[in-house]
Amino acid sequence: MKKILILLIGLLLLAGCSNSDAESPTPSPSAEIIPASTQRVDLPSPRPTPAPTPTEPPATPEPELTGTIINVNEFANVREEPSADADKLGEAPLGEEYVLLDEEPSDGWYHIEYGDGEGYVSADYFEVN
Repeated sequence: MKKILILLIGLLLLAGCSNSDAESPTPSPSAEIIPASTQRVDLPSPRPTPAPTPTEPPATPEPELTGTIINVNEFANVREEPSADADKLGEAPLGEEYVLLDEEPSDGWYHIEYGDGEGYVSADYFEVN
């Protein structure tokens, strides 16, 4: 029995000392693996960002030109047209301020904002502020 035991140990030693350089079969991959650094990815070409179009600052409204009723005891008549013969729209009290619609008088009459509309006051009774 000693011989069998020695024989088994010898076989085990021989098996353990077998050639480790022998090629062992390796599994082959089913798909080719390409490292990420060499993969080609088609991306859409970047579109240039359009430059913002300059916008003009909002127009500064011109200050309203105003005038005041003068040279009357109580009021000046406001007329529908620039004429003393035109229909009377109402009365503009002494010292009252009105917005001018035209900078210069036309035939001696100033065109003014009056109520919800417009009217005319004689230049004799109106002073531009």
